[in-house]
Order: sequence, then structure tokens, then C-alpha cells
Amino acid sequence: MFKMSRDSEYRKQIVDIGRRMTQRGMVGTNEGNISIYDRETGRVYITPSGQSKEFLTEDMVIVMDMDGNYLERKEGLKSSSETVMHTRMYRLRPDVNGVVHCHAPFSSAFAISGIPIRSKSIAEMCIMFGGEIPLLPYGEPGTDKLIDGYDQHLSSDVVLLENHGMLAVGVDLMAAYSRTVTVEMLAKTIWLARVMGAERDIPEDKLAQLSTWMAKQAARN
Repeated sequence: MFKMSRDSEYRKQIVDIGRRMTQRGMVGTNEGNISIYDRETGRVYITPSGQSKEFLTEDMVIVMDMDGNYLERKEGLKSSSETVMHTRMYRLRPDVNGVVHCHAPFSSAFAISGIPIRSKSIAEMCIMFGGEIPLLPYGEPGTDKLIDGYDQHLSSDVVLLENHGMLAVGVDLMAAYSRTVTVEMLAKTIWLARVMGAERDIPEDKLAQLSTWMAKQAARN
């Protein structure tokens, strides 16, 4: 039986996630960037600069090493302008092999307003993110300074980038992408509740029960 190579699989995943992000309205024409790091080979697979995620093809995916040297690329294409942010994240988090950066509107609205997403009103927010998506201070686009301050939030798999957008990481690309979708939906729900003026925190004793429930779920076979 034919078995797809890791190289082909990584390219396919990046193309697929790029299209899903476009369909969900999480990126504009050429916004956002996606990468996968193969720690065994040292190869970084990343979206090209200035190309729509909607029309991305597998041969357009850039392959480079952790120092930014090109290993494979289609003529005329260059790597994402945020490549150094991705490689810095891979160095900071040895458990991370997939990174997604996007400008999803609701989470980005919090970011450009300089407001971390903090809420104890939704169980998923408390269970998955400890009630907060941290906000990193503004950093210049195209530099690794975009994630200055992340060393203070190493346990956070999703952060907001001030005046910019959202960054999510995961053990693989699907985990990182799934977190972007979840955080964007939570940001939208929290924003709507605040517009309604009716956001209500889960009582503290119930929050303690959530922690117990989480421990039981983790122990399940």
C-alpha cells in the first residue's frame, strides 16, 4: 500500500490548514503564516510570503533550516516575513512542532485594544486556557521581537500579539490550528456577552469542581 512521505504530508497539511483558515475568515488575502518543524531532520516547512492561503499549493511551501537557509523553494518565492518568529518559538518550546499565526477578527480586536482575553464565564476557557490568553507587548513585524515576553508565558499555547493578532502552537500543526479556532470562538462569545452587558463568572466553588473534573478526565483510560 502506498504510504505518503512525511515531506508530502507536511506540505498537504499546511495547504489544507491555509484553506480552512481562509474559509473561516481567520486570514485576509495574504495574511498569517503556518509552519511545521520536523525535529528529526531539522527541516522547517513554512508558507511563502505574499501568497494567499486560499490558493496555496503544495509546491509553494518553503523548506528551510532553523538558521533560515533555503533547502527547497519554488522559483520566485521567499519564506514568510515572520519566519524568525516561528524558529524562535521552536527554540523556546522543544515540545512544539506546529505554529499558526493569524489575524482572526475577534481575538485580534482584543490584541489591538491591548486587552488580554480573561474570563471565568466559560468552562472551556477555564479548562483549556486557565481563564486567560496572555497579551505579549508590541513587537516589530518581521522580527523575532514579536514574541518578546513569551518567556514569561511558556505554559501558554496561545498568545495575543499586541496591535497584531494571535499566535498558537501545538505538538503538531492540527493541535495549533485547533487552538486558533477555539480561541477565536471564545473571543467572539466573550465579546458578545460583554456587549450584552451580561457576562457572568462561574462561581468559585464550581470552578474548583471543574479542576476535579479535569483530573478525572486525564485519568481516564
